[in-house]
Amino acid sequence: MLIKFIPLLLILIVFQRFYQRYWRPWHRYTWQQRVTVVSANIYALCALTLVFMPALFPLSFSHFHYQYTTIGRAIVILKPYQVLDSQQFFNVLITFPAGVYFALFSKKTTSWKVVFGVALGIGLMNESGQFLLDQIVGLGRSVAGDDLINNAFGCLIGFFISIKLPLSKFNL
Repeated sequence: MLIKFIPLLLILIVFQRFYQRYWRPWHRYTWQQRVTVVSANIYALCALTLVFMPALFPLSFSHFHYQYTTIGRAIVILKPYQVLDSQQFFNVLITFPAGVYFALFSKKTTSWKVVFGVALGIGLMNESGQFLLDQIVGLGRSVAGDDLINNAFGCLIGFFISIKLPLSKFNL
């Protein structure tokens, strides 16, 4: 059972090593920029944990309402939006802050194509990571096309809302 947690721990360690590059010029940041760095770090750790945490209980019976297939050890739901439930909203909600932080960490001249690519990339990372970890350690999570769409949508909403807010003091 504990072997299922090893990929999550490795992901968190690699993330922390990567993220430390923003901590090096700490003395040059204003207090608002420090809030951005610390809160982004906390958000990313929580989001990675939610996405890559092994299922500690069997999949709920709501999955039987879906048409799904299994590929190796993974349950794959290819047809999106077969059932509309709170899970759809939570998939948007979990990546909303990613869009906000992308706006705070990126330049003001970021094109919508780059924003869309990053949003899609975040959704792909979440779902493909769950699929791969299902194959390697039997994560026990389902992989769904609507999760990919909702993750990208949440990131896009977060980005476009945050660029309209007066957050320039928090930009890096």
